[in-house]
Amino acid sequence: MRGTETQLVPTTSPVARAASQRRARPDRPVSSSSSSSAPAIADPDAVARAWRSAARRIRWCKGKPLIRWPLLTARTLLHPVIAARDAVVRTVAVGGAARELAGVSLTRQFIQQWTLAMRYGMHPRDYYNLRLYLPDRYAKAGRFIHERAALAVVRTVNDVPDAKVLGDKQRFADACQKFGLPHVPVIAHFEDGAIVRGEVPAGHDLFIKCTRLNCGHGIELWRWDDSDQTLSHGGHRMAAAELTRHVAELSRSVPVGGDGTQWHGSDGKRVVESRPYIVQPRARNHPVLDAFSDGPLCTARMVTVRPKGDGPRFACGALRMPGAGGSSVDNFNSGGLAAPIDAEGGVLGPAIMKDPRKGLQRYHPNGAAIAGTALPYWEAAVALVEWAHACFPGISSVGWDVGLTPGGPVLLEANYGWDCDILQMTHGKPLAEMPLARWMVTYLT
Repeated sequence: MRGTETQLVPTTSPVARAASQRRARPDRPVSSSSSSSAPAIADPDAVARAWRSAARRIRWCKGKPLIRWPLLTARTLLHPVIAARDAVVRTVAVGGAARELAGVSLTRQFIQQWTLAMRYGMHPRDYYNLRLYLPDRYAKAGRFIHERAALAVVRTVNDVPDAKVLGDKQRFADACQKFGLPHVPVIAHFEDGAIVRGEVPAGHDLFIKCTRLNCGHGIELWRWDDSDQTLSHGGHRMAAAELTRHVAELSRSVPVGGDGTQWHGSDGKRVVESRPYIVQPRARNHPVLDAFSDGPLCTARMVTVRPKGDGPRFACGALRMPGAGGSSVDNFNSGGLAAPIDAEGGVLGPAIMKDPRKGLQRYHPNGAAIAGTALPYWEAAVALVEWAHACFPGISSVGWDVGLTPGGPVLLEANYGWDCDILQMTHGKPLAEMPLARWMVTYLT
């Protein structure tokens, strides 16, 4: 099966037309007149306060109040003690590296963590992930939005029918096909232990994915070997027929980690039942990005927002790259690197790793220079995500995963509950100082 069904859906003329229209469009800022009922807030401190206030309301109001309120009240009363305990644990674990990087004593790190936990509800983990031990960042720590508050707000605002399409890889691929959006197609779909669509082809590298898991969990890359006509992954070798049975069994079981750890779905909830699996062809990096990978696809996380009274706008982005060690995915939470992308020119800045003990990475572990690299097809990629967002008018903000291939940009996934940490960490800038946050706040009033 080397036919067109296993090829990427190519970048077609609509992307080129969208890019051309975007070039011709004046860069009009979103003003208060674009939505008389919900003007944008300009002050970053006010944006941060509005965001945290909304997160608190969501936390206390969702679910069953008679059960949640006593538990939340007890946790609030114990918060000073819990925060102190967690700060000690994190300081012991990574405080030494932070001291070397920033010259901040362990005692001062502990005090800062506890202060931020009490003032803004930040976990000590956020203090290190966001590098708030750096003096210039700690000075405006109140403008950083921690991951739990960000996800609570984004998922609540995006709780619309379109989110269910974006959160399911199969339904998203079907929607891309319907709208003509360049994407990586699904060539086989499994559910409840049976194949319900397509077939597993021989002769190609293949990705196996659970349709509704986040953080790259459950992904397997099977590489084709012409010498013995089999596919291999993690020391296992199978013919296409055997792989079909393997994926069918995965779709029958509850997806968990190798150590039995429960995974979370795209909705943020723990997965407690079986979920469908899909098979997709492996997309290839553009030659410019081959320097950052020994095979796995580098992906651009590109966040778009639909400000009230306006059309979709690209807001911010970061390039994710696999780290050393032969990972089959580029996921930032699984040891990968991420670099900020300049929104205008698509040029990369120095990369970081999520491990707070690591400093800025101007070079990839394989020696290639990251900072200063211009991404290929950048203008077309921006046009693509804005076009894609316009196809889902009910949703306010989306984190798109885009592959930059030799044939142009293609959509991989869409995340209605996108991770703000990667944006704040790579750009070294609080979310509340980004236009992205100002536009989102208009949905909270």
